[in-house]
Amino acid sequence: MAIRQDASRSGDMRLTKFRALVQDTDNYLAGRSGSVFMFGGAGAKYKTFAASPFINHTADPYIAVMANIFTPDKTGPMEKVDEIGLINIYRDMKNKPGEKNLNEFYRLVFWLLFGASVCDEVYNAELSNIVDLAYCLGFDESLMRDWCKVVTFVVGGGRLNEKSNIQLETAVGKAFFLHQK
Repeated sequence: MAIRQDASRSGDMRLTKFRALVQDTDNYLAGRSGSVFMFGGAGAKYKTFAASPFINHTADPYIAVMANIFTPDKTGPMEKVDEIGLINIYRDMKNKPGEKNLNEFYRLVFWLLFGASVCDEVYNAELSNIVDLAYCLGFDESLMRDWCKVVTFVVGGGRLNEKSNIQLETAVGKAFFLHQK
């Protein structure tokens, strides 16, 4: 399926604000890892994977905005990463341990949960897959609660920064989202 023209160009101010919110949030999260969806050359695969749960739901204008942001080639086809592709991405990331890759795991889970929170169709069709992936990446219940709190904060219009008023339970959540040590 070819990517639809970015919905934010339609003049709808809500979509323009949503695009800015997503981009600002991702820029803030990327500052922790110093990269934009890069895993030692697997960046394009990762960005495609980040968008893949949204492919069948791009009729929703907010999901279309996210799919366009998280797709490496905005003019070409957006392909769903199959199970083998997911295993290869996971293996690539797992075999290169370090804070940078951990932050990319955390970022991936955040955006997948965020997408599920803005579209009922994605929530109904993909949430169990997202939770399974988070579990495979080492998330436990307290990490998931922290990620869900931050998703709720951002979806509610909050801007992430070091001074965001979010009560997180885990040291990992505080370090990743609030840059606290």
